Amino acid sequence: MKTQVMLIILCAYHMCIFGQDRIEFKFDNGTIGYQVKGDDGWGVEDRQGKIIVPKIYGKLNCYGNLIYCEEKKNSGNNKCELYNTLGERKISEEDGCRNLNFVKSNGKWIAINGWNIYDENGNMIYKYKELKDALGFNYLINELTDTIVIEPGKYMGNFKIKNGIILTSNGTKVGICNLDGTTVIPANMFQSIITCDNEQGNEIRGFYVSYSLSGPRHYQYYGFYDRKGICIFPADKYTDLCYYFDNGMYTAKENDKAIVIDSIGNVKFKTKYNSLKLKEDEHGKMFYETYLGNGKGKISENGDLIEEVKSTTYEKQSSKCIWIIDSEGLVGAKSLSGKILIPCEYDGLIHTDQYFINGFFLYKNGRAGFADSNGKIIIPCEKYNEISLLKGGNKYFVVEYMGRKGLCDENGNELIKPIYDDIKYEWDEKIHAHVGNMEGIIDEGGNIIVPFEYTKVVYDQNTGNYEVEILHKKGVCNGKGQIIIPACYTKIQSSYYLKNGPLGLTYTVKDGKTEGIYTNDGKMIFPTGLFEHLYIDNFHFWGLPVKDEWYIKAWSGNDIEKADLFYYDFNGNLLYDSREDKLVDEYIEQGRVESRNNNYKKAIYYFNKAIEIKQDDRAYYNLGVAYYKMRKYKDAISNLNSCSRISKSQLMKEQASNLIFECEQCLQQKRERRANLWLEMLGTALSAASVVIQTNNALNNYNSNSAASTTNEFGLKRNTSLDYLLDPRYAMMQVQRENWNEYLQTTNGGQTMTYEEWYALKAQAWAESKKVESDSSKSSSASSHTNGQSTDSSSGSSGRQCRVCLGNGKCRTCNGKGWYFDNTFGIGREYICPNCHNHNGRCASCGGSGRR
Repeated sequence: MKTQVMLIILCAYHMCIFGQDRIEFKFDNGTIGYQVKGDDGWGVEDRQGKIIVPKIYGKLNCYGNLIYCEEKKNSGNNKCELYNTLGERKISEEDGCRNLNFVKSNGKWIAINGWNIYDENGNMIYKYKELKDALGFNYLINELTDTIVIEPGKYMGNFKIKNGIILTSNGTKVGICNLDGTTVIPANMFQSIITCDNEQGNEIRGFYVSYSLSGPRHYQYYGFYDRKGICIFPADKYTDLCYYFDNGMYTAKENDKAIVIDSIGNVKFKTKYNSLKLKEDEHGKMFYETYLGNGKGKISENGDLIEEVKSTTYEKQSSKCIWIIDSEGLVGAKSLSGKILIPCEYDGLIHTDQYFINGFFLYKNGRAGFADSNGKIIIPCEKYNEISLLKGGNKYFVVEYMGRKGLCDENGNELIKPIYDDIKYEWDEKIHAHVGNMEGIIDEGGNIIVPFEYTKVVYDQNTGNYEVEILHKKGVCNGKGQIIIPACYTKIQSSYYLKNGPLGLTYTVKDGKTEGIYTNDGKMIFPTGLFEHLYIDNFHFWGLPVKDEWYIKAWSGNDIEKADLFYYDFNGNLLYDSREDKLVDEYIEQGRVESRNNNYKKAIYYFNKAIEIKQDDRAYYNLGVAYYKMRKYKDAISNLNSCSRISKSQLMKEQASNLIFECEQCLQQKRERRANLWLEMLGTALSAASVVIQTNNALNNYNSNSAASTTNEFGLKRNTSLDYLLDPRYAMMQVQRENWNEYLQTTNGGQTMTYEEWYALKAQAWAESKKVESDSSKSSSASSHTNGQSTDSSSGSSGRQCRVCLGNGKCRTCNGKGWYFDNTFGIGREYICPNCHNHNGRCASCGGSGRR
């Protein structure tokens, strides 16, 4: 960067002094080029004056063999373009590139545009694309060659391209890969990595790495790795690292004392001071200001004494104690009453009264310790880099060494060696520890309860179990670490509210889109792969005989109202399939449609198909209605009784009962009509017989008297064309024709009975009417003799009360309206009454007189 800046300054100087619009420069391949200015902007020419880059750009920068062009004239956008030394345009404004980052990789310039990498000749060599595998690992491919750059199974964090390297991550740990995917620093040690550039700032020389301590000081330890990933100095002793760009040096602390190190990790000099800070004097010369206790001093950049620190012992009072800082900067403490608690022997002190532990964190020579509130040493400043309190309420210390953590009890006894990356105390009163990306459960003695085989372990205080996870696949372990559900599911949810049910606590697991069910003892009672949703319930629903009213409801899809429902018992036996209900509903609806169109035979077919699948009260009811419409009252009553027997609906039962009553009334009316028909038929038959007899007698007399003569006594010839009327067979034909027409009129063309049945009913009805007339005549005669009243029919209504309309003269079917309204399960229509004569609302039996 400094070289480029100087080049620009020199170019501007030459242009100012000499008025030059032509600047020479040399490409990395040895070619000489000239940056020239034209009327429309800057461009590049070779030695022969051949234009390599047209003179249309506001800015030009040369990097090795690459020419970076910006601010194209009349472009109207800020998109950049890239040329090589041959004048080939490698990136045009149509590519949409707005910014290129140029760095050196292995001594050669490369250009970086997001996920695209161009080499020193402007050719694209990488076109990265980040993908994720089924286990949740990220990997990187080069779309140009369709090859894998970074294989899956290594990193779970996203990738970043920066300064010619690939930054990788795993949880809180970061790493470095080359552009070809080879590992420089694995992502399993450090929490932060910072690149170290050369003096020009265009090439990486190495990497500063660090990890944090979790103690109250929040220190970080720093180290340095070169460009090839070789450790120059480990991150195990330097803290509070500060980089001063002005002189290329670092200040840091080693054993809590300030030191100065160079850019490759070499210690330039050590000091006795608490800290250093780079400053500039009035003459522009750099020096370090030193701090010790309450005094300040100065040393040169080489560590030579300029001004000695003038420090005195002083005290600071807090709410808990009085801090003492001596002239050497060492710290101690005494009580508010003046009693010495901690002598001035330590580089730092921090007081704590959290988590039931009251005392002082001690720091000396880069080590940490702990003393109680009376100054008694619990953990000496010898073994550990940092000490903190274990969160969760127990009196334990988390001890750290080289970034690894262990555990000590309240007396300073080491319970767990510092071998874990992290230690936490959770609600299960167990210790959750991490080794890399793996988490496990250990007890206070370091014994493993849940092995370090999972990337995540979460305690469920409702169930007492652990929900474990391996690379986004979940499972369940019990409190002893035994596997209940293997970690192979995408989602697991406990049904804690069912713990008092017949199965006890259960788990619903999800594998992709489908669900399954496990019991708390690890028994699978329903596998995945069949349904998207499973639900255990204990509500009994109509038509399903479930033992103890517990069952598993299963369906797929997000809309349960439209989904096919299945019910199973806990042994996997299918109890109910809603597809049958849907088919039943379809048949019932088809039957209703046919009923509305008065196609009752087709309606009966569909209702019977529904009943073949399931004994459905709606099907029975509508079947009864259809038979009622066809005047098959016995069949209607049979199906309506079936509906009442199986229906759970009181309204349905009442409707069926009302219709049964109507059917019975219609049967009674039918019987009475048959009796009347019998009487009429018998009277007609007797009348016909009388006509036949009289005709035969007349014919016989005629034959005997005239001997079939065709002339009379006067010799006139008789007309014989009408002699057929005297034939008795013709009279019988007339009677039969009249009976047929009456049969058609009685049945209204519906022919619900045969002619023979009708004729027999008519004869029976005629006979019964004659008997009634005889009884009525006798009764009237007796009444007239008793009361002395006339029996003339003209004096009032004759006959007894009509048994059909009960004397009111109205049709019972429509109640005298001539029509009726049917609202049975979707059949909500007005129908013309079929029973009253001409639909006038009068009783068909008595003609509206109320008497018979």
